[in-house]
Amino acid sequence: MSQFGKEIKKLGFGFMRLPMLEDGEHTDIEQVKKMVDQFMEAGCTYFDTAYVYGKDGESEKAMRAALVERSPRHGLCGLLPAPRHPGQQLAAL
Repeated sequence: MSQFGKEIKKLGFGFMRLPMLEDGEHTDIEQVKKMVDQFMEAGCTYFDTAYVYGKDGESEKAMRAALVERSPRHGLCGLLPAPRHPGQQLAAL
């Protein structure tokens, strides 16, 4: 049980290793959307991402496209650590 009185499942969706397009450079956003949908349909609400997951913020971009732009923000939990290296910036969620 969280401090807000909501049950949080022990399973989280990590955005570190995501399916890639054939070019090997970009995340397959449509596949990620399907994965996120299945995860949420199972009642899970915890998501984990970081700038260093993938190249140039690919993880955060995938999270924005698959989750933030498609789902209400209430009831979701997420972990988004701040950048650790000088000059490193967060992708806009």
